[in-house]
Formats: sequence, structure tokens, C-alpha cells
Amino acid sequence: NEIEGLAARYCEGDDIVVLINTAESGEWISGAVDDQTNEFDPSTVGTYELKYAVDEDGCKDTATVSTIVYPVPKFELGKDTSVCAGSSIELSVAQDTTNISWSTGSTDTSIQVSARGIVWAEKRYNGCSFRDSLFVEVISAPQVDLGADSLMCGDGVRIVNVNASEATYEWNDGYNGGGQREIRTTGTYSVVVTNKCGSDADEVNLEFLPYVCDIFIPNAFTPNGDGTNDLFKPSGNVDLTSFKVFNRWGEMLYSADDPK
Repeated sequence: NEIEGLAARYCEGDDIVVLINTAESGEWISGAVDDQTNEFDPSTVGTYELKYAVDEDGCKDTATVSTIVYPVPKFELGKDTSVCAGSSIELSVAQDTTNISWSTGSTDTSIQVSARGIVWAEKRYNGCSFRDSLFVEVISAPQVDLGADSLMCGDGVRIVNVNASEATYEWNDGYNGGGQREIRTTGTYSVVVTNKCGSDADEVNLEFLPYVCDIFIPNAFTPNGDGTNDLFKPSGNVDLTSFKVFNRWGEMLYSADDPK
């Protein structure tokens, strides 16, 4: 009567083992083995003495094998995290009676991390090992630019994009959040953006005209010096870069590049 298939040692959580008995019939007198399937589950730390008994002519022939299930040195590095550009964070693992190794090649209990990427640590004890990892992102202090103060057409829109990693956003008008925002109403808009690397703020004054910015060009004027309609010019919310006047026959009568 012999028991086969059992190793001398296991690590906590190893795969279930199916034991083989050379005897044709018998019973396990150890509760660590399933009587129906002959399975030993090394999921619990401890020292095990497994016994299988066979009746032979009224006497019990008992086969005994032993094994040890060692603990896995479990730990947690923590959740994914971030580091400010130009600085570093410390990651650490308790030493205990284990051996430690890091993805950086270090064997110390702690390391300094300043670059983006996956970092892992591994602990080993009695031939059993456990590894945990996390992702480190590199972020920067916010930079905010709402653009220049502007006079906008009545159907206009100012699109601003305020975005920073792991940031909070405080708008003076109660608007919530960052990202792209469309502004269509006259007013002063300011925002303070803050994350663990710093903060930045900006303000913009926007005036939206009560009408759509059509360009009006008169078809006549009276340059008689009476102060009324003395000047021929386009009106509206326009920037004049060049000005040319033609008669009905296509002849150019006047040309200027001076916006005044």
C-alpha cells in the first residue's frame, strides 16, 4: 500500500493534487484528502500527514506521506498613482523575513519612482513568491489660457478648453468641470485649476453684441462737411485691412491699406 503523487512541499494556493493509491481499496483516515476524488488541496498553510488505510486479513495496512504548505508572502503596493514632473514618489514593501526584488533591479525595501510606467515588486519566502504591480503616471501643474478679451457677434461662441490631470476646476459662474466649454453670454469668466502639482488661473472678458455681425456698406455719402454721412466706410464688427472703391464700370476710384 503506497501513496503516490504528493510533493514534499507546496506554496499556499497551488493547484489541487490528485493522489494515487497502489492498493485496490481502502479509506483515507486524514481529513485533508477528499474521499471521493483523492484530491489534496494545498490552499491552507500547514504541515500535513496523509494516511490511507487498507484492511488486510483483519489488520489495517496504513500508508503515510507528509507535506508542508508554506505561506505566500502577500502584500499590496497600492492603487495606480501619479508623480509630478521633475519629482519622485517612494514605494515601499515590508521586509519581514522575505527577500524583495523590484522591476528596477533594486532589492531594497523601498525605491524612488519618477518615470511613467508599470512598477512591480516581488517577495520570496521558503521558495514561495508573490508579485504586485501598479502603474505610475507623470503629470504636470495646470496651465490655463482662456484666450484674449473679445467683442463677439450676436451669434458667436467662444470655445475654451481647460484640462489638467487629476485636477479640480473652480469657475466664477458656477460652471462645473473641465474640458471643452462653449460660452455664448456676455460676462467675465474666470477659472482656477488645481492639482497636486500646482494651480493656475485665467480670466477673460467677453461681450456678445445683441445682433448678428452683418457688414453694412452704404451706397452713397455726402462729403459736404456738415458732420452727417461725410465719410464713406463699412460698418459693423469688422477689421478693415484694405479698402477699394469701384464705379459701376469696374474702374477703381480709390484704394488704401490703412485701416483708418
